[in-house]
Amino acid sequence: MSAAGSGTLGEEIWRPKTNPWIIAVAVSLAAFMDVLDTSIANVAPMLGPTIKRKSPHAPSSKLKKQR
Repeated sequence: MSAAGSGTLGEEIWRPKTNPWIIAVAVSLAAFMDVLDTSIANVAPMLGPTIKRKSPHAPSSKLKKQR
């Protein structure tokens, strides 16, 4: 058996400063958010007219005619 790279001769095993799982989760979350944002942007033009009419905070056409 070779002792090279096994860390048994007083060599310290290299370990990253940050946990690789944290980096993997951050990258995965960013990729998911990018796909979600793209999906919402593609669907929003179709939903816009129906949501706009149902919103209670949107100004009604009656207010626009009175001005």
